[in-house]
Amino acid sequence: MSQELEAKPTISIDFKGGIREQAKAQGIHVTDTAVADLDNVLRSLWTVDDANNLSFDVGGGQRGTFADAFRVYGPAGSGTADTPAVKDKSRTELAVEQNRAAREGRSVALAVEAQDIADRFGNPWITGNRTHQAIIANGNSNLAARLRMQAGARK
Repeated sequence: MSQELEAKPTISIDFKGGIREQAKAQGIHVTDTAVADLDNVLRSLWTVDDANNLSFDVGGGQRGTFADAFRVYGPAGSGTADTPAVKDKSRTELAVEQNRAAREGRSVALAVEAQDIADRFGNPWITGNRTHQAIIANGNSNLAARLRMQAGARK
């Protein structure tokens, strides 16, 4: 009685070329590290519908195009669909944001993951989920402080 496991096809997708094109079109300089980080984020957010259309989770339960996802999660994005257009920020403002993020040791992917957990599962300081508390605290300290304050927790 031998049963063969049916191999499920895996799809490997790489958004690095598209990220570079979008950045160039918007006049943004991106490093190879930033491209790799954003590629990892976008690879966790994409789906293909029944009509073979590629779409991305852009927050708030909405799906968007690659350009929408780049605007939300890209170099000047904040991880929310309400992000102003990238062209609204000067190179100095972008540099200040990048330096601040580097000093804090927070990556874009961790911040996005922290916000996603808070959106999906609610405030972990209210639900008591210690794992989610740690992920949010390590990924987005401002969000963690706000959620702790809402729950009335000390730390």
